[in-house]
Amino acid sequence: MTHSIGRWPKFPPGSAGMVLVIAAAYGLATGLVQFATPIPAWRIDSPVELGSAAAVLAGLAWSLAHAVTAALGSDDRRRWWMASFAMVALTLIQATDWFDGIDDLPDVDLILNLPLWLTVALLLRGALGGHRRRPWASRCWTAGLALQLASMALDVAEGLLPADWPVSAERFSALTEMMELLCIEAYVAALVLRAATLVPVAAGTQAFPRFGGLAVGSEARRLFRTAGLFRSAKYPPVRAAFYPVLKELLLVVVCLGLAARLGGIARRAGGRSRFGQVADLMVLGFNDGVDPPSYYAHELYLPQRRAEAVHYLTRYETKNGLLYALNTARPQPFAGHEMNDKLLFAECCEQHGLAAAPVLMVAGAGAVLRRVPRATLDQDLFCKPRRGLGARGAARFRRVAPERYQDNAGRELSLDQLVERLRAAAVPVLVQPCLRNHADLAGFADASLVTIRVVTCLDPEGVPEVTHAMLRVLSKLEPEWPCNDEFGTPIDLADGRLGMVASDRLARCAERFSRHPVTGRPVAGGRLDQWPEVKALALAAHAAFAHRLLVGWDIAVTDRGALLLEGNTNLDVMFLQQVHRRGFGRDRLGALLRHHLRALPQVAAEPLSP
Repeated sequence: MTHSIGRWPKFPPGSAGMVLVIAAAYGLATGLVQFATPIPAWRIDSPVELGSAAAVLAGLAWSLAHAVTAALGSDDRRRWWMASFAMVALTLIQATDWFDGIDDLPDVDLILNLPLWLTVALLLRGALGGHRRRPWASRCWTAGLALQLASMALDVAEGLLPADWPVSAERFSALTEMMELLCIEAYVAALVLRAATLVPVAAGTQAFPRFGGLAVGSEARRLFRTAGLFRSAKYPPVRAAFYPVLKELLLVVVCLGLAARLGGIARRAGGRSRFGQVADLMVLGFNDGVDPPSYYAHELYLPQRRAEAVHYLTRYETKNGLLYALNTARPQPFAGHEMNDKLLFAECCEQHGLAAAPVLMVAGAGAVLRRVPRATLDQDLFCKPRRGLGARGAARFRRVAPERYQDNAGRELSLDQLVERLRAAAVPVLVQPCLRNHADLAGFADASLVTIRVVTCLDPEGVPEVTHAMLRVLSKLEPEWPCNDEFGTPIDLADGRLGMVASDRLARCAERFSRHPVTGRPVAGGRLDQWPEVKALALAAHAAFAHRLLVGWDIAVTDRGALLLEGNTNLDVMFLQQVHRRGFGRDRLGALLRHHLRALPQVAAEPLSP
């Protein structure tokens, strides 16, 4: 991927193009409202004046947020304070409008505005730094300066208009105020772009600092921003949440909300005040792009863990494009996504001789696409959508008599009725045997299937390695349990020994359990005797799907042995790291990720700088 001046850089929604579109839309909307209202533009309650004041306040809040969260003593912090002072000067310029029309006062505009505007322009020029690394920010500053000079020239010319001038003084004043609004918008846009973009300006300019200076979590977030890895809005699933300014506003709201909801828990666990937690969240969010829930999930409020943030990957960069970039870096042999299409996945497993849950029937959308002999269906059955995430849309049908079943709601139906019900489903559904947990896992779950999440990653030679494993239990599949948590316990890769149990609920972030929180079964210190079989199956699965770099495999230890359920290429990184109480950057996976991040086409297209 190449960037150069004279061409729009390719970025995620926080790009130069998006910032300029938002600024243009804001200016146009303000102008239209002003045109439709009878209030003169020079009055402080006019749409143009109110729009200018809102833009200045947004710029001031933006600059202060970055100034406070930048590293102490850094050049970046100094430049953001310069930007903040520039916004304060703009605020004073706006305040001078309050004195317009007071006969006993001299023309405040002529006395104060010229030095204040000069101060604004110079401070912003210094705040932006060299234009070669941020060309669009520099262009916005240049446009703002041109609009500023034009506005000042019109302001002076307004008092020199002859009486017979064809344009009324009121319209001339409206034009002057509109130019001032556009000037302020251009300056604020320049500050937004200062934080949102950083691109090279000519062939051979080196865009990406050499690996080694940043921990893998920070490096992953930086590459996500600068290498154009954004693909789609999955976390949060609202595209507007990725737009400049809106993203920062949402970050502030989420930080305040989390501190209000979880601050008491964190204070009791680590002694950090709610104010201190908000400060931590702001610094981590603005300065390093850390997803706010990770602060509580990974207990970063504890004094001894606060510096560990740089080693954690978060859902923000991984769910929205980083994992997609990693897992599509190699040539893909399938037209579709074989791990999102559960039927294609099952067929691939069968082709490669992998021990996997068999597919008995596929039905839905008005058709039965695949079906085994009738007698084979006369057993407990488990159904799940052909395409879907997690346990969404899953259903269990318990056999109560020959060719008769009971659904989750307790309704009884025959085999023919069951087939017809599945055939009428809106989306294709896979029917599989209802697997049962191995006897050694009794006490981990009552009705649901316990799964083992095994993470494998290719090494630099393309050989898969197991890097993490945890035992998972989903409470939402247990109708009699009084909670909806997902429980996980780490598995030692060497001997299958189990650790403490954690919950995915942020309200229980400070809790660890040596026994199962619901059934009371002892967990910590126990051993998964089938771990060698599970590990071997995960490695064999990744060897069969070697076009994927990083996969989270779900494997069940059943009365039929270890069976592969599915693979996840966009796996959840937060709960896995929470269960292990370690960031990926502290383990073997961190070293592997650094290698693969460096090899990404978006990164490799640019030479690494010293």
